[in-house]
Amino acid sequence: MKRILFLTSTVTPSNIKFVGTQEQRRLEYLRAIGFYLQETDYHILVVDNSGYDFSQDFKDCSRLECLAFKAEDHSAKGKGYGELCLMKYGFEHSRFLIEADQIVKITGRHIVKNINRLLQPCKNRDAVYADIDIKLTFAMTYFFVAPRGFYEEFLFPNMEKLNDSQHFFLEHLVGKQLQEWLSAHRKFHEFRYPIHLVGHQGASCKSYRAPGLDRYLLIGIKYMLRECMNIYGYHSLKRYGR
Repeated sequence: MKRILFLTSTVTPSNIKFVGTQEQRRLEYLRAIGFYLQETDYHILVVDNSGYDFSQDFKDCSRLECLAFKAEDHSAKGKGYGELCLMKYGFEHSRFLIEADQIVKITGRHIVKNINRLLQPCKNRDAVYADIDIKLTFAMTYFFVAPRGFYEEFLFPNMEKLNDSQHFFLEHLVGKQLQEWLSAHRKFHEFRYPIHLVGHQGASCKSYRAPGLDRYLLIGIKYMLRECMNIYGYHSLKRYGR
């Protein structure tokens, strides 16, 4: 199975509020890219939609592909729409993604400290893996795993539905399309462990906290419930839970 890490990047946001300076953001991306190069052995694709080319910072690295372009103004649609446009650009221009079976989407400034532990059980190339609420309405989109088909058949064709002003974010779209994915008898699994992020939110200085025991318990319960749904059928358990 060919697994690719896809890091999304916006070094210089044009119409989105962010904390710090452009240089601080650039250094955060550099730290994250360096972490994934050192801690994993996967090929890594970085796409920046503000025109910054990270290949100038990582010369002669065969595991890293860097793409850069200047995106149109998507402020009317919002951040999630711009991020999916960025990913679509990557699908259309990346040489790494041509042979990819499984694509790991990561918000590029974030370091997922336990990435190897999270990915170790993700062995089904045809399944989606994500941290999402039990009703499949809101997914954590800073880190999820999916085959090409989920992006190309379920996310990109529906990206025009995204609209931050109407409070329909990328997190909602991924949840909604996961429902469609399951209705088409495709597979979905929860992560077995909480996602351990290092860094801070883009619009604030608030740092992410390491997951505590309560988070481990919640993720464990969700994982077991989802596996029951995979065994007995998503729709039958969904009706039972009403």
